[in-house]
Amino acid sequence: MSGIGETMVTEAWQKGIQQGLQQGIQEGIQEGIQKGENLLAALVGYLTRDKRFQDLEHLSDAGLRKELYEEYNLTGENKS
Repeated sequence: MSGIGETMVTEAWQKGIQQGLQQGIQEGIQEGIQKGENLLAALVGYLTRDKRFQDLEHLSDAGLRKELYEEYNLTGENKS
């Protein structure tokens, strides 16, 4: 194959790769959001169980959240 046919195949191939990358990025973002929501929900559950209401009120503080995730051994990793 040469000329126009080769150019068309190359362009289609590049477009396919680009679309695949975009789809993969979007799926990765959605997976990350879901893991973050699950992690936060677990933390809220533990803090509520332990009656740590003051910590609940300050969960918008990223540093505190990180400390609490570590304290409760919440890593966001799948434990399957």
